Amino acid sequence: METTGGSALTGDNSLQAALREVKEEIGRNLTPHKGKCLFRKKEDSDCSHFVDVWLFEEDIDISKLIY
Repeated sequence: METTGGSALTGDNSLQAALREVKEEIGRNLTPHKGKCLFRKKEDSDCSHFVDVWLFEEDIDISKLIY
């Protein structure tokens, strides 16, 4: 299991941001259709900041990941 984090860039949707952050942080391209957004948490009262939590289930060779 790996937990990564980051933020969306202008023009990103939630899935695009999640995929990009995983690639940046551990060097892995995930399969988009294997991901599921588990929930969205709004972080402030004006709803301008939120956190989406994604789960991807894939078999990955850990020796090929970057840390």
